[in-house]
Amino acid sequence: YYKDIVENCVMRVDSLDPDFDLILRCLTQLSDNGRDIYDFFLYDQQPFNVFTIDVLTLLKNIPGQESLTAEMIELLGNCLRLNFNLFESSDLLKILTEILEITSLTSDMKVLQSSLSIINSFVVFGNILSSSLYFIISLLGSARLLGDPQIATSTTTIVNNLLSNPSLSFLTATNLCDVIQCKNLSSNAERNNKPILGCIDFLIYYADYYQDKSNVGEIITNITDTSFVLILRSLIVAASYQEVEISVQILKLLLVMFQKKIVKPFYMLSTNESSVWKLLKMLKLDTSNESYKSNLIPVLNHLQNASIQSGLSIEIVELYENYLNYVTPSQIEMILDYYSNNLLCVCLTPEWSGNCDKLIMKYSKLSPLSVFRVIKESYTRSITLRNDPAMVTKYLVMLFDDCTKDYDELDKDQDMLNEIASSVVQLLPFVDDAIFEEMITNFHMKILVKSKDPITRLFRTLCLQLQLKFPPSFNLESAPSVSKADVQVAILRTFTSVTAYKSILTRNDEDNLINSVIIALQSWNRTGIPSVHFLNISCYEFPDSIKKFLSPILTILQTRISNPLTSAPILDFLLSLSEMPSLISNFTIEEFKRIFGIAFKYIQYSNDTFQNKKTFTLNYNDSNIDNIPSTRNFEITKQLLQYLTSLSYRVISGWFIKLSFAQKKALSSFIIKQLLSLSTDDPKNLSLIELVTR
Repeated sequence: YYKDIVENCVMRVDSLDPDFDLILRCLTQLSDNGRDIYDFFLYDQQPFNVFTIDVLTLLKNIPGQESLTAEMIELLGNCLRLNFNLFESSDLLKILTEILEITSLTSDMKVLQSSLSIINSFVVFGNILSSSLYFIISLLGSARLLGDPQIATSTTTIVNNLLSNPSLSFLTATNLCDVIQCKNLSSNAERNNKPILGCIDFLIYYADYYQDKSNVGEIITNITDTSFVLILRSLIVAASYQEVEISVQILKLLLVMFQKKIVKPFYMLSTNESSVWKLLKMLKLDTSNESYKSNLIPVLNHLQNASIQSGLSIEIVELYENYLNYVTPSQIEMILDYYSNNLLCVCLTPEWSGNCDKLIMKYSKLSPLSVFRVIKESYTRSITLRNDPAMVTKYLVMLFDDCTKDYDELDKDQDMLNEIASSVVQLLPFVDDAIFEEMITNFHMKILVKSKDPITRLFRTLCLQLQLKFPPSFNLESAPSVSKADVQVAILRTFTSVTAYKSILTRNDEDNLINSVIIALQSWNRTGIPSVHFLNISCYEFPDSIKKFLSPILTILQTRISNPLTSAPILDFLLSLSEMPSLISNFTIEEFKRIFGIAFKYIQYSNDTFQNKKTFTLNYNDSNIDNIPSTRNFEITKQLLQYLTSLSYRVISGWFIKLSFAQKKALSSFIIKQLLSLSTDDPKNLSLIELVTR
């Protein structure tokens, strides 16, 4: 039967037997679908291997025969899979050559799937020459992204088998990189992006197996660690083609590499020829491509973490500047910190003026406050290094004109206003009257109009210094006998005159004032008495601000209970509060308990101290800091303890009387419990219990 088929099959140079479909069916039946073909090799005139090669060569050159080609390749694939050892090496090479050509030319999915099956048989049986690997991988890359899941799976299977072969594993990785960079492309040939994209997709797929415990994972981990430089170099070449689709694919790969921690710190160094930064700079930028943006943003986030470990360089900063539309606020701050830390805007840097202009042009709309701060810090450094009126004018123009001229929402940004205002005050010591007058007259800074008033400037400067925020020119080391606590106490005493000028203060100024005093209250023991005294006055002069900060004030006062030096001022402050219903109108039951708790703690302290006859040595210089030595010892006397006890009971009774009926009902059990815990024999406790119970 085989002899009849071969002798009657008509094959010409440009045509195939019109009944070849019947011939193919007969061959399939005779061979039991490729299982029994041994006898076909015994026919001397045209054995099965020769007949097969002739048919493949003819089918390759005849258009419109996709169905017959697919059936023939499928039959041949079964023959090879079941009888691979019957074919001579020379015949196998010819078959593989024909199959690869058919695969490269066909657009039929069935033909392609059958061809891939034959290629996989060659790989499994180890009959792939290293010289054909480049072409095979190029074909696999082209086929991978055709959108057919079955074909994509077949390509993965073939590459898995190639990588699992010890003699082909590294060569496969090498040729994969060669395809990505079109290494074997002749100079006059047109580049095809499909193999490049497909091979990068292979890398994306296998990167997910990095450090995996499976066999594939171990192979991929070993190859990746040893060939990462090769992979990176091939990607840099591919990125240099400036194709958006290639750039998107590379970004997808980088994202997986960062997620799997494949990129080691060494490859983040900008000085490295094969660095991730160089790769990113090569990419084609396309702001309209959604896939590009969706992959770029998480990559930039990973780069931020990596750059923190490896350190920033000017190349990295320039890279971020290429993607300013995509960077996050924290990444912008990182870039601006680089300019600040490396003194790029300080006058001694050769390109300082250009760097300042770059910051203003690129970042003033994105982060105006931070740009202002960087240039301001650079200015304060520069004026200590060089006395140059032109330089000073340049900085001032940048600070109070260029940094804000495009910032339309200036009035709405209180942080920006406060920063600019405080900067004016800090810079005043370094600016002569003529330059300052020019700033006021010519620069369109709305806040500077108010800063003309010396009282306002002084007030805001004092608030900053009370918060221990000193200008660069302020140096305590030059006066070792003066401490920060000394400065804060002196400022607090100066604040006694602020109430005379409260008509020129805004609500924000009042809040800033109270907030500054609260910070001083927490700073040192020595600032306790003047801070509490000023807060007591502020209950009447700045009631709205006191009400706003009342909760944190009470919290801080609770921490001061252990210091008898401030006990009397604190109790006086609580009495003042009880006389002002508008300040405590929003008090909760817990806040009322806090008030009573402070008073009860002082009573307990007085009782314990008196009974144990304890004495204390304390620094008393807060009350007479200008007139007496820095320390003075005194004894906690019986008279002082009685005064504190009396004042505490007055706070309890005064506050209780001011409570509403519902509040009294809610707090009665708490107050009675506290009184009973003090003593049931003390007439003062009993009288208060009677007051509460009625």
